[in-house]
Amino acid sequence: MALGQSYFAVQTRRQELADEGALKEDKTRLLLRAEMKKHNKNLAGAARQAGVIQPLDYAIFMDHGFRGLYGGLCVRDVQARKRLQPKEHLLDRMGSTELADNLFRATQTEEKLRRENVRNKEQANRIH
Repeated sequence: MALGQSYFAVQTRRQELADEGALKEDKTRLLLRAEMKKHNKNLAGAARQAGVIQPLDYAIFMDHGFRGLYGGLCVRDVQARKRLQPKEHLLDRMGSTELADNLFRATQTEEKLRRENVRNKEQANRIH
């Protein structure tokens, strides 16, 4: 009986620790998701200054960033790999590490576009 109680106590504690880790991941992910929203707006502004104005141009610009980060995969490929539904947003299905990678991509691209005063959408695409 004591062995059974000990087993269940250990299993309960393991589950509590796992739950705490999951909550920490959720909080981190939500914080990074909010940062991505802000920095995507900043990146869009820098891209607009660089000549990325039309919606199609912006889609191509964003696709270049994804291809760079995801080893040549375009946005649709990443969406398909994650089995997203048509209305689901890709960033909502990323964990904290992947969001941090994308935050790095967005902030570094924005900074370089502004620092180098890029005014050409093809050059902006290459940078991204």
